[in-house]
Amino acid sequence: MPYRPADQTGDGRAFVIDYKYSPKTRDKLTDENLLQGPLYWLAAEKAFALHTAGMYYCALRDRLEYAGWGEKPDCLEKAAVEPFTNQWLEAAVERSVRSAGEIAAGRIAPDPSDLSRCRRCEFRDVCRFEGAAIAVAEGA
Repeated sequence: MPYRPADQTGDGRAFVIDYKYSPKTRDKLTDENLLQGPLYWLAAEKAFALHTAGMYYCALRDRLEYAGWGEKPDCLEKAAVEPFTNQWLEAAVERSVRSAGEIAAGRIAPDPSDLSRCRRCEFRDVCRFEGAAIAVAEGA
């Protein structure tokens, strides 16, 4: 069976689903620093020539919970779904290009956008970000 990056409907629309072992996905919809959703959307369109109709995260840990962007299929009636906008994709591309340029220019210093994630980070014991230890100690 050939690799399929997304589920497709009979009329060729594609739905990208990223399965996460986490308790919830809704918080991803409001985090403007996350790039995974928009980049997956773009990859489905540009790399696989699909007509992307939706990109969703699916939390699996405690119960099934879907959240994402695009069309809201009938099977996801309880999902939190934000409308798709070109601005969402454009902002993600701009942030990605800017970050890639900074890395290519030698800037690789840690600079977390959300210190509350430091306490759950698998790399917190070796992190070079000076504020990480303080954030973890304060329970951020």
